[in-house]
Amino acid sequence: MQGYSPHKNGDPLIPGTWIPINEPTVFVGLGWDFTGKETFDLDASITGVDEKYNLVEAVYYNNKKGMKNSVIHFGDNLTGEGEGDDEVIQVILNKVPQDVHYLAVTINSYSKNSLIKAKSAYIRVYTNNYEIGRYTLTRTKDCIGLLLGVFQREPTQNIWYFRCMADPLSGNVVIHCYEEILTLLGDYSMSKTGANNYVQHPLPGEPVFDIGKWQKVENRFTYIGLGWDIQQGFNFDLDASILTFDNMNNLQEIVFHRNLHSYNNSIIHYGDNKTGLGEGDDEVLSVDFANIPPNVFSMAVIINSFKGNSLTGIMDAFIRLFDQNKLIGVHVLSNCPEGTGLLLGLFRKEEKTGIWYFCPLKEIVTGIEAPQSVNDVGYYLGQNPLKI
Repeated sequence: MQGYSPHKNGDPLIPGTWIPINEPTVFVGLGWDFTGKETFDLDASITGVDEKYNLVEAVYYNNKKGMKNSVIHFGDNLTGEGEGDDEVIQVILNKVPQDVHYLAVTINSYSKNSLIKAKSAYIRVYTNNYEIGRYTLTRTKDCIGLLLGVFQREPTQNIWYFRCMADPLSGNVVIHCYEEILTLLGDYSMSKTGANNYVQHPLPGEPVFDIGKWQKVENRFTYIGLGWDIQQGFNFDLDASILTFDNMNNLQEIVFHRNLHSYNNSIIHYGDNKTGLGEGDDEVLSVDFANIPPNVFSMAVIINSFKGNSLTGIMDAFIRLFDQNKLIGVHVLSNCPEGTGLLLGLFRKEEKTGIWYFCPLKEIVTGIEAPQSVNDVGYYLGQNPLKI
C-alpha cells in the first residue's frame, strides 16, 4: 500500500503514514496544555463518512453514542481510561456499520479560543492492553478546530487503517466543519492517485529560469506562484512566504500565513490559492514593485513544512512569475533536498537604477515557519550578491 510503512506498537505516529489496526476495539485519546490564562472548552469528535464522501453521523458532546453504538464518547475522560487524556472516544471497529468508510477525528474550540495557544497537544490510539502510537504537535496554527486523524476501511479485506494529520478547521463545533472534513478526506484517501488540479510545469512555450542566474523583472505588479506535487501517502502543510531586507541585509518584514500583507499592501499573500489566481499553483503571492518601500533592497521567497515533514516527500516543486498578461518564467525542481524549509528565489534591487532582478535558488533553510528561517535567509543573501 502506498504511504504504508512498518509500525511497531508504541512507535510515534508519523503524519501521512497509514498503519493497520489489528484490534477490534481501540480508544482515541486526545490531550493538550495551554499557555496563558484563558479558559478553554475543547471538544473531541468522530465523524462517520461513507465511501462517496457523504456524512453518516457525528459522535460528539451532544451525541455521545452513534453509528449503532460502535463509537462512544466518554466526555471529559470520566471513565478514567487513558490517564492524562483530556477526552477519550472508544471505537468498536468490527461493529462500525458497513456504509461507514471513514472515521474522522477532530477537536474544536467551543469558546472560539485559538488553538495556537495549545502546547504539547497530542492524539494517541491505544487498546486495553497497549498503546499503538501517538503523535504530538509541536505547534498548531491560528485556528479553532483541527482534523487530527482518520480511520479508513479497506473494503476488500475489511481491515481498518489509521493515519494522523493536523489540518486546521474553521468551526467551533464539528457540525460546522462537515464540508471541510469531507474535502480533506477526499484529499487524503488511500485510493487517491494524485492532486486533481496539479499542473506539470514548464508549460509549452513557458520561459524557464536558470538556477543561480539573475534576470531583470519589470517594475510592475507581478504574481509569484508556487506549486508542488506530494508523493502519495505523505501529509504536508506547506506555507509560502516573502521576507524583505534592507541594503545591509537586515530583516524588514515577513509576509506569511500569520501576516497576509505588508504594511503598505505592496506584498500580498493569497493563502491557499482561494482567489483562483494561477491555475495549478498551490499558493500565490503578489508584489507591486512600484510601491515597495524604498528601504527594501532584497526579498526572499521561501516555503516551510509546518508539520516538520522533510521536503523530500515533494516532487516537481516550482516557482513561477506571471502578470495579468503573460507568463514571465518558471523554475522547476525535479526533487527537493532533506530539510523543512527551502529558499526558492531572491529578488534584489540595483541601487543606482532601482531596477529589480530575480534569481531562482534551491537552498535549504531551517524552521517550520518563516520567522525561524530568517538567519539562514540572511546568510544566503550574503552568498548571492546581485550580478548583472
